[in-house]
Amino acid sequence: LKAHYDHVAISNYHPSIPYYPLDNFFTDTSGLLASPNAEQHGMSNVSEHVHLNSIGSCLTSGENYDGTTYDVVESTLKTLQYQSGGGVTLNHPKWSGLDKSGIESILSTGGIIAMEIWNATTEHLNGTGYSLDLWDSVLSDGIQIFGTAVPDHEAQYAPLENRQPFGYNHLLVINKTELEVLSAYRTGRFYTTLYNDGLLLKNLALSGTTLSIEVSEASTFVFKTAKRTVNVDSAATTATFTVASDDIYARVEATRGSNKLFTNAIMLI
Repeated sequence: LKAHYDHVAISNYHPSIPYYPLDNFFTDTSGLLASPNAEQHGMSNVSEHVHLNSIGSCLTSGENYDGTTYDVVESTLKTLQYQSGGGVTLNHPKWSGLDKSGIESILSTGGIIAMEIWNATTEHLNGTGYSLDLWDSVLSDGIQIFGTAVPDHEAQYAPLENRQPFGYNHLLVINKTELEVLSAYRTGRFYTTLYNDGLLLKNLALSGTTLSIEVSEASTFVFKTAKRTVNVDSAATTATFTVASDDIYARVEATRGSNKLFTNAIMLI
């Protein structure tokens, strides 16, 4: 509530269980929408540092998950609260020591919707908060995977005034319901920021070969594709970029002060 989240999908850790419904665990949850989620860990076919979230499912791993990453995906999809929303996310791939082939092997199950591109806790621990290079390497192979930004355990490390950026997923929904929120995660109808301090996405559109973006406050921009990185260094609220046939995908970053905004990738193939 203090961090101004409207929706939470949180998990205890060791044992890993969903904190859902919230009223079973907290005395005041007024104004908060919630969904079940647990961070699955201890899968037998990957390093112990590889963790998966089961957003929208009450799947529980306890101290360690008894099975593989493929089992997590299959079990999550079978136990979703809503079959049209939620799914599995790959957590902190940089901290987990994954490379592109490792990520793509996990993604080959077909049920993973997103990977973390920012994790405030792993940034605090050893500077592995960003996984943008891994995200781009997967997108460059023509694999659509959405990018999430999360605080993880970050809140415990420092007083509020000294904290690292939290991580926010701004979900684009008409009605604030669990189903619409989970559907937004499933379809990539969200963008991310480090802080929730007024830097918002107003518009993102691809018309012909022109990709345009509008944000709420003057920012610098980076347009990223499989082939190119184009910087727009003059601060403004809008910017445009011409995509090419071999760019494969296009995404945009906006920077205003210490905050950053990341759009999901538009696939061009």
